[in-house]
Amino acid sequence: MRIIKKYDLAISDFDKALTYNPDDVLVLYQKGEVLLSLGQKEKACEHFLKVKKLGNNEIDDVIEKAKCKNL
Repeated sequence: MRIIKKYDLAISDFDKALTYNPDDVLVLYQKGEVLLSLGQKEKACEHFLKVKKLGNNEIDDVIEKAKCKNL
């Protein structure tokens, strides 16, 4: 339960950061990783795909591993 609360805090912090810079690829990626860890694959993939859309092709392996293309 403690870990989930820390994930929730992390997501809250990511959301705050994204209000200042919604195209911050590092924050988007990290939020996606946390969401994926919580089993929220669809939301995680949305973040990973946005990172790709912003021009970061290094995310391709993560997208493939998370099987985002199947959504």
